[in-house]
Amino acid sequence: MRPSPPALAAGVMVAAAVAAVGLRTRTPPAAPPIDVTRLDPGAPWVDAPMDAAFLDQLGARSVSFRVVREAGDEPVWVFVAYFDHQREGSQVHSPRHCYPGSGWSIVEERRLRGAAGPVRELVVDDGRRRRLVRFWYRVDGRRTDSVLAIKRAMVLDALRGHATDVVFVRISTPLDGRRAARARLERMARRIDAGIDALRRAGRTTDG
Repeated sequence: MRPSPPALAAGVMVAAAVAAVGLRTRTPPAAPPIDVTRLDPGAPWVDAPMDAAFLDQLGARSVSFRVVREAGDEPVWVFVAYFDHQREGSQVHSPRHCYPGSGWSIVEERRLRGAAGPVRELVVDDGRRRRLVRFWYRVDGRRTDSVLAIKRAMVLDALRGHATDVVFVRISTPLDGRRAARARLERMARRIDAGIDALRRAGRTTDG
């Protein structure tokens, strides 16, 4: 006999409660930490200033904010943060909140799917400049573009005894032309993901 809707709802609530108790009573294993300040995609980096209060609120294990400018091209700003554990109250954030808080308006948003996984693309404007922005999260080596997906992955990984670390990546560039700006971000995204993979492999080798 098929269970009634109230019974299904009760079952979901019980499963959620069990998962919550499991997360509170079990500490997921720590992943080999990665230091994103060592991230080097083979380009001339210049460190960009970061606000100390923002870093304290973020609570990341390691953070890198740099600018790279290829010869004769527009700059690309690269922000990468590594969180070794995801837990209730985590400060992993979305640029949908931090850009408006910094005086930028989001004038466009779209979801892009690619072979490496989905990313979010924004066009932001502060009244004088426009930038093209892309951001994504790396969870268990996979790309996602959703904070909600991170939370789901956190529950599943913790219940399976997996690490719950996350890498957040945000890259941006002047919107001098949609095609040129996208090409710059595509190149940088590939190099950043390759650099993160290399750091993970080095961490596993060192700790193993």
